Amino acid sequence: MLCEELKRVVLYWIEQGVRIFRVDNPHTKPFDFWEWLITGLRREYSGGIFLSEAFTRPKVMHRLAKLGFAQSYTYFAWKNTKWELTEYFTELTQTPVREFMRPNVWPNTPDILTEYLQYGADRRLWRALFWQPLSARTTGFTARHSSYVRPGITQGSEEYLDSEKYQVRGWDIASPDSLKKLISRVNQIRRENPALQSDWSLRFHPLDNDQLIAYSKATEICPILFS
Repeated sequence: MLCEELKRVVLYWIEQGVRIFRVDNPHTKPFDFWEWLITGLRREYSGGIFLSEAFTRPKVMHRLAKLGFAQSYTYFAWKNTKWELTEYFTELTQTPVREFMRPNVWPNTPDILTEYLQYGADRRLWRALFWQPLSARTTGFTARHSSYVRPGITQGSEEYLDSEKYQVRGWDIASPDSLKKLISRVNQIRRENPALQSDWSLRFHPLDNDQLIAYSKATEICPILFS
């Protein structure tokens, strides 16, 4: 049976010590299969993580999370305005969605370079500073790169002109334009502040300037601050 054979493959890697599985486009496979597979594996092994690499409709992403995928991709890469960001993260942290969605926040991937990041090094710096403290679950393919602008294959395309999927590249992390020190410092701040290691206390605060975003996190909910 195909399902049993696929489970056997996963079990083989678990026996080799693998506990984290990134599943490519799980929404294109039967939901019943994922529920059967993940539920069965959790009975036998603890600590396993299945990451749903799915860019699809919100209801489908929610369904995958409920079926057992411990983490999920998000739409963060395409959220750029103040309104978009505050609305999206309010949904993820202050609605019933937070009970089952554990989204990863990233600015780009080896496959996707959003148009926003292709114009201006300051945008890369802004995304780096913004995404790290905002979410407890962050990833960053861009984090090890320098802050210079990387072009798309064509104007308006989200595909890299020089994709690292097809070549071996070396990056000088000691170069003056490297983001190494910046990312390291932000990671240190996150490690030293427990409030930044969870998301449910996230609150956005009103500002008159649409170019600025104010938000806070706390280890304990303050009734005055969050009323």
